Amino acid sequence: MGTPEAMTPIELMRHRNSLMHSEESVRKGREFATRSTDVFIVTYPKCGTTWMTQLCHQLRCTRARAPSVDAMGFGEITEVVPWDILASDCGQRLEDDQVCEPRLFKSHESASDIARGARYVCVVRDPMDVFHSFYHFLPPYMGIPHGAVTREAFADAVFAGASHSGQCWDHFLGWWDRRHEPETLIVCFEDMKENLEKVARRVARHLFPPGAGGSGSAAADLGEAALAGACERSGFEAMRRDASKFDDHFVRRKMWTRVGIDESEWAPAGGAHVGKVREGGGAVGRGREATSPELRRRIDARWDDVMRPRGFETYAAFRAAIEAHNAERDAKARSAGERE
Repeated sequence: MGTPEAMTPIELMRHRNSLMHSEESVRKGREFATRSTDVFIVTYPKCGTTWMTQLCHQLRCTRARAPSVDAMGFGEITEVVPWDILASDCGQRLEDDQVCEPRLFKSHESASDIARGARYVCVVRDPMDVFHSFYHFLPPYMGIPHGAVTREAFADAVFAGASHSGQCWDHFLGWWDRRHEPETLIVCFEDMKENLEKVARRVARHLFPPGAGGSGSAAADLGEAALAGACERSGFEAMRRDASKFDDHFVRRKMWTRVGIDESEWAPAGGAHVGKVREGGGAVGRGREATSPELRRRIDARWDDVMRPRGFETYAAFRAAIEAHNAERDAKARSAGERE
């Protein structure tokens, strides 16, 4: 491929992305001894990882009710919720206790590669919006000026495996196949946008199952005001006000040295500034609006190849199936609570 100086922008993006994690850090992330109470936020990139991480962290801090636990007392959220396969590279020990229970970990790992023995919250999103958000995020994250890589070239690169997480369709199905395991909860990004408190109740039940130090009803343990407060601190406007707490700078500063990105390439004046809670981000449906008809056809064709044979004609059908499954789980949880 040649030296970085001789690479095209797309080649440089792929090269730098391939160096993002060390093999040793990946191995430790996949093999460390989890606790049964640990919770992994498992997403394909740009499916709401940081958003769900903030929600889970706020829920656990709210429930802790300890004066020493400051729900927003972090410089960057990765300091209190480590990435599984990046922790070692960032000088973090996955085995250590965290600010309160349960321990939380961020991950883009597939269902087959993730460390086993814990609980998992998977967030899925319309692939067209995933592509749109990923396109605006990854090149700048790798120090490539926005616009230097075309949407078409980025689509080819991501589909060819530039993402460490493989392809989003396979990621979705891997976690869908584990949906009947009580340790796995799947939620949709769009449902978080429509009714965050409803999703938060489901997540709270998953974070704090019966026997985890409460009455067995996590939402009841938190109280409506506390639940609403956790959701407010996890809302877009609140996170935008504290954007530096969610911009991944803790990880990026470690990664720049390893990848060989000069810090000057990240200066806002150079057009390469990037954050996890960006203005205009998190929209539903914008990916389809912003993508050319030909590229939409290519992305839709990939859905047809992978998801349609599994019975999901569209993303809307997949989302409906997830909601039906979760509604059934909710009913069983209510029934179990009534029996108690």
